[in-house]
Amino acid sequence: MKGKHTPGPWHRNIPPATKYVTVFRGQNTHACDVIPSRGISPEEAEANLNMIVAAPIMLAALRLASRFLDSVPDELNWQASDASRAVHAAIQVAETGRAE
Repeated sequence: MKGKHTPGPWHRNIPPATKYVTVFRGQNTHACDVIPSRGISPEEAEANLNMIVAAPIMLAALRLASRFLDSVPDELNWQASDASRAVHAAIQVAETGRAE
């Protein structure tokens, strides 16, 4: 694994995200604390926290999709190369924090 993030699965603290903002993996293992931004609604804060919690699962799914898409010959699936580029770009952002 290239990323050095806290292994998943991650869980969130109880709602509301504007008050309880800890993302954790198991007891006493915090993945991160989220600082709610001024100017976003409580619903948006909840959705953002849910996306953060889903990140390790989504990264694992992207890696699986990458292996599958890389194995599909272009002549069998004309969309495979576009999908593969998108998946690889998302993995790169997850691992490095930046897009090429």
